[in-house]
Amino acid sequence: MWMKGCIAAVVLACAAGDACAQRQVMLDRVVAVVGGSSVLASEVDDYAAQLVRQRRQEGYTSDRDPRSEALEALMTRKLLYNQALIDSVKINDAAIVSAVEEQVQRMVDEEGSIAQLEAKHHMPVFTIREIMRQRYEEQEYANEMQRTVVSKVTIVPGEVERYYKSLSRDSLPTIA
Repeated sequence: MWMKGCIAAVVLACAAGDACAQRQVMLDRVVAVVGGSSVLASEVDDYAAQLVRQRRQEGYTSDRDPRSEALEALMTRKLLYNQALIDSVKINDAAIVSAVEEQVQRMVDEEGSIAQLEAKHHMPVFTIREIMRQRYEEQEYANEMQRTVVSKVTIVPGEVERYYKSLSRDSLPTIA
């Protein structure tokens, strides 16, 4: 009797395991890795949607795929972020905390309550805060690194003009 119960339990566990394996859902996937940072499909989708909204508000369209633009922009940001970490660039942590709190408060105001915000995003508010803090921090490092790089560039319009005049017209792309 005991043996039959054990066998039945093992068979039931295997059947439940098979049913669970068949219902696997992909939560997110890595679409690119830059340095030590990965770009997630959800990040690309969110940024592409933001680009489309921004374009509509500004009243223009682009012939480029928003997902491609989003991936390119996110990879550039990750590249700058990783270089900023290597170069020990300094950022203002207090400004990041303040920006995150303002954004979370706006989101709570839009949803009506913290519980509704958590239900919409399927995660607790502290996780939302942490994800946002990481994104804001990454963006601030990337911005600071870009400012550092750009501040070292010294070029005058005459140099650009001389460079393009030195090129053969056949090697220049046609811009329509």
